[in-house]
Amino acid sequence: MTTAININKFVRIFVQQDPELLALCPLNNIKPLVLPPNKFPFISFMHGDIKPNYTKDGLAYDEVDLLFACVSNDYEQTIALVERLRELLEQKKYEDDEVLIPIITVKSISEDFIDNAFLQIIIFSLQIVPKQ
Repeated sequence: MTTAININKFVRIFVQQDPELLALCPLNNIKPLVLPPNKFPFISFMHGDIKPNYTKDGLAYDEVDLLFACVSNDYEQTIALVERLRELLEQKKYEDDEVLIPIITVKSISEDFIDNAFLQIIIFSLQIVPKQ
């Protein structure tokens, strides 16, 4: 069964097919939030809290936050990256044989400057409905 724990699998589907985003940041610099690459720009992502929602028959869906961190030594580049991610994902849905994501919404957007790098963080909210 596919649940929100597998969200990184679906993130790659969204981002690897967008030429505009890939022109801003190479695919090999878009990774789950582990050790970031040594080269700017990069985008790291991870899922946040997963809240299961049940019915009497079992799991109905998971609510999950999906965080993207856009990092660069160029402030304007981080803005372009976060704007593109928002255009790419906000109000979208996804469905395949394993899962339905009925709608993706933006939960928050923030910025920071850490270790001589600009950082834009965008958090999306999703429902992950497993198909039985």
